[in-house]
Amino acid sequence: MKVRDALHRPSDRLAPASLAETATVMAEYNVGAVLVVEGDSLVGIVTDRDLVVRALASGQAAGEEVGSVMTLEPSHRPGWC
Repeated sequence: MKVRDALHRPSDRLAPASLAETATVMAEYNVGAVLVVEGDSLVGIVTDRDLVVRALASGQAAGEEVGSVMTLEPSHRPGWC
């Protein structure tokens, strides 16, 4: 099964956005991870831990793009669906 086939609701994914917008989506839908897509292509995944450890702890601004902390191309990593 491909990742895109497992998506059931819009809260599972978002277009590249700021760190703050991503955190807002996670809070609104009570999820700990969001897939980042451009069109129909999966470009990355960002978790609540990414926001804390990679962004907040390193002093990144809330307006910076989520691409600075997300895991890129997760579908190409061994063990991923």
